[in-house]
Amino acid sequence: MAYTAKLLSIMVVGILIGIGINKNSKKTGKDWEWLSRLSGKVQTFVVIYLIFVLGVRIGSDRHVFEQLDKLWIVALVITVAAMGLGLLFVHILRKVLKFDREGVKADD
Repeated sequence: MAYTAKLLSIMVVGILIGIGINKNSKKTGKDWEWLSRLSGKVQTFVVIYLIFVLGVRIGSDRHVFEQLDKLWIVALVITVAAMGLGLLFVHILRKVLKFDREGVKADD
């Protein structure tokens, strides 16, 4: 729980810094676009690194390979269910908010 609170507090600090930068750029007219591009590149690198580390951990776990004949079915069911539910929720939300397939509001 403490670890989650630490992560959330770090995220909140980042959000507050972003809000401050946004307000400052409106007042001074300074362009902070470079910071947005840099943070996007850093995020991409970190995600790729985490996926790599996850692959190494899974690849080095003997238990995973011993259970592979059972795990692939569970992984397939979870993947199909997540995709199906995601599509269903998007469809329902689109109908509730009255957006067409292109994302244009029906009232406009």
